[in-house]
Amino acid sequence: MENAEILWQEYSKTKSIEIREKLIIQYAPLVKYVAGRVLIHISTTAPN
Repeated sequence: MENAEILWQEYSKTKSIEIREKLIIQYAPLVKYVAGRVLIHISTTAPN
């Protein structure tokens, strides 16, 4: 897998759809993890 920093540099220069897709795929697991943590936090702190 390509280095995220290199992908970000290339994407900022070219706005390439292909590079954007690579970044989305690379960050998808992190987004899923953070969203799950937010859901847990919301469900434990929200009033019933």
